[in-house]
Amino acid sequence: MKKIFVKTLSCLAVASFLISCSVSSRGGDKKSNQEPEIIQGKYIVNNSRTDYSIVIPKDANKNERMAADTVTTYLNKSTGAKFGVIKDTDVTSGMHYISVGNTTVFQRQFSDVSMDKLDGKISSYFISTKSDNIYVYSHPNERGEG
Repeated sequence: MKKIFVKTLSCLAVASFLISCSVSSRGGDKKSNQEPEIIQGKYIVNNSRTDYSIVIPKDANKNERMAADTVTTYLNKSTGAKFGVIKDTDVTSGMHYISVGNTTVFQRQFSDVSMDKLDGKISSYFISTKSDNIYVYSHPNERGEG
C-alpha cells in the first residue's frame, strides 16, 4: 500500500513539474546554434518561490492529510519552495493551489464530471488542471491508495 501511495505521489510531482514548464522557439529562419526562448508564463515554482498552496478539505481524512504532507515534502525537496497546507474554507479568489482530495474547490470545478468509474478501484485517482490550479481526487469509497 505504501509503495502504491509513493508511486502515485511521485507521479503527481512529475506531472506538476511538467505542467509548470514550457519551452518553445519562435518560427522563422533561426540559426541552429541558438537556444530556444523560454516562454514567460505561469510556473508552480520559480527561483525556489511559489504562490501555490496545497488545499485539503476542512474535514480531511487521514489519507488526504498524509497526501498533502507528502506532496509538500517532495515539492520542497525538489524545488526548495515552501508550500503551505490550507483548508478549502480558506481559499480566496485569485489564489493558486493544488487541491488534494474532495475539497469544495474540486467539487465546484468538476461538478459536471462523474467520478463513479473510480468507485471500488484499489488505486484510482483523477488529476486535472483548470485556471492554473491542479486538482487530485480519489473516490471516497476507494481504499485510499490513489
